[in-house]
Amino acid sequence: MVLAASPREATQLGHLGAVEADVDGAHSYNAVITKRESLQMTSSTRGGTRLFPIWLALDQVIDPQNLGAILRTAHFLHIDGVVLTEHETAPFSSTVSKASAGAMEVMDLFVTSSLPKFLEESAQNGWHIYGTDIHSPRTILISEYLREKHRQSDGVPALVSSPTIIVLGSEGKGMRVAVSKACHNHLLLGDDDDSDAQGNVAREAYRVDSLNVSVAAGILLHTLVTG
Repeated sequence: MVLAASPREATQLGHLGAVEADVDGAHSYNAVITKRESLQMTSSTRGGTRLFPIWLALDQVIDPQNLGAILRTAHFLHIDGVVLTEHETAPFSSTVSKASAGAMEVMDLFVTSSLPKFLEESAQNGWHIYGTDIHSPRTILISEYLREKHRQSDGVPALVSSPTIIVLGSEGKGMRVAVSKACHNHLLLGDDDDSDAQGNVAREAYRVDSLNVSVAAGILLHTLVTG
């Protein structure tokens, strides 16, 4: 019997602070709520090792099934935090909760009134921002397919070598222009035979945006977590 219930709420977030390594190897930082209020955060343990924190930012994901599936994946992979746009985002509902297999109820969830500002201010504190905009300048595109293809022979550098935020756009329109411009690089999952050993894209021939956002989230988050 349920005696009382209340809506699932998220904490308003301004930006993420600089990350510092503790004596035990963990990485600590502040999630800044206001100028006078912040939450002390510590990076999650993945595979028994303390790694740089990884956050997920969602730019106006409006489908509740997709949002729930993304939260389920993020929780399973021990993603350190999830921040959503305050408006034009699926509300936390029973549909989202069911699709998340209950992850929505136990995760620390945050919202921001301005995702571009959140990303820019976090970047100033040492966070590397990965987007997923297939229309971004090709000089900052990275093909994860080719990184994996060349990994064994070319010593491909890890994607996560500093605190990291990955941004996923909405199902229909993708990432907004201002959000895309706030990213340092953009990750792609397609093939490109003209990319170099590090996966830097040299041409635009294969650009097909065909993956469901929750499927793309699963692949990209797993890629970041596993290196």
